[in-house]
Amino acid sequence: MNAFDLTNDELVAKQVILKLYTQGVAKEFVMTENMKLPQWFDEAKFYRAQKFYSQNRLSFFEAGVSGLIILFFSEPLAIKLLKATEKSSTPETAKKRYISTILHTLSWYESELKPGSESWKSLEKVRIMHNHASKMGQKLQLGFVVSQKSVAFTAFGFFGLVLLKSRLLGINNACEEDFEALIHFWAVISNLLGVEDEFNIYLNSSSVVRLVFSIYLRYIVMPMIQLENPDIKLMAKSFVDGFKEYVPTSYERKLFLLRRLIGIPGYQYNIDLNEERLMCRNIFTNNELATVKEYYLNHNFWNIDLIDEDFQLLKIESKSSCDSILNPCDEVGHISINDTEQICFRKLQNQNSWNNSLNDSAYRRFNEIDQKRIRFGLSILEKYNCNFIAKFLINFLSDFMIFKMRKFSGIPTVDIDINEIF
Repeated sequence: MNAFDLTNDELVAKQVILKLYTQGVAKEFVMTENMKLPQWFDEAKFYRAQKFYSQNRLSFFEAGVSGLIILFFSEPLAIKLLKATEKSSTPETAKKRYISTILHTLSWYESELKPGSESWKSLEKVRIMHNHASKMGQKLQLGFVVSQKSVAFTAFGFFGLVLLKSRLLGINNACEEDFEALIHFWAVISNLLGVEDEFNIYLNSSSVVRLVFSIYLRYIVMPMIQLENPDIKLMAKSFVDGFKEYVPTSYERKLFLLRRLIGIPGYQYNIDLNEERLMCRNIFTNNELATVKEYYLNHNFWNIDLIDEDFQLLKIESKSSCDSILNPCDEVGHISINDTEQICFRKLQNQNSWNNSLNDSAYRRFNEIDQKRIRFGLSILEKYNCNFIAKFLINFLSDFMIFKMRKFSGIPTVDIDINEIF
């Protein structure tokens, strides 16, 4: 019997995470000379995943954009590198960088995977970029910026929310085989980008991968995404502002939708509260959790511990007013971060405490115009796979948006084939 009576899948998921945070963080990305498909490559699964993407392009795009913002919050070493290179700190530089990222990802989803193909050339370019970033991190004495752990978890940013939050993303036409194919797709992509099999999360069963993502979301993403330090806000806001031509929204509305998507209490606008579940049971022993904490304690902006076995509601407030999230029924407190500000926290120590904290107060803080814009954006996702005409129009606009991105980046454009939308 294990310490917390975990299932076999939970034990495997926990060991996957602990290995990445003990061995994976200390193992540098190494670019091999020749890229080749792994022996376990399953062509049928890979192309099924591509078809799954083609049937849900808007949902995947929303998940990918949200996932990129998540990586700003959850990968502190990457933020340090981006800050040092100053290549993502303005809307103009962020636009160039992340249009490139999106177009690379599109080529993986849309092109045949074989030597010489568009996707193959794209992956080779990304490997070179990772190699350059790795050397830059060493030069700046940041450590292994591009480690086995960081590359392995990067895929979470591209499809983690598709796997965990498919219904909220408007995906209602998928079966388990589609998700298994998608996991295999990212196992292959991760392998080609240099993730060794022993660190490749996506070689596990779909149930284990879901648990790895759920644990990562619960322990890392949800605490981190509640707090905006100046570096993160600069990078994330530059990203959103740089994309306004393609995705007309504000940083504040985008952050609201992201926090709603991953389930932060206070962001449950138009959400079935019965589906908002948190992993409240213990997964890690104190020593195991200390291993994960150490990585973030060494690299986060304030050098303070944000990870806890209990879920914490977190908020930065002035030292003169720290009462908006406090509840006498839960453990509360504060951590000073400078002369005038502190991080206030409230620990939700059980499922009842979690359930009682769910509400839509963050939505109600927006003005009426922004509330309408939020409702409109959510309605597009909801109707995407339920209305043929809506899907046709949205896909047509998506193709036009991608056409503009290719034109901006200098990549040869192709005529939009309306027949491909059907």
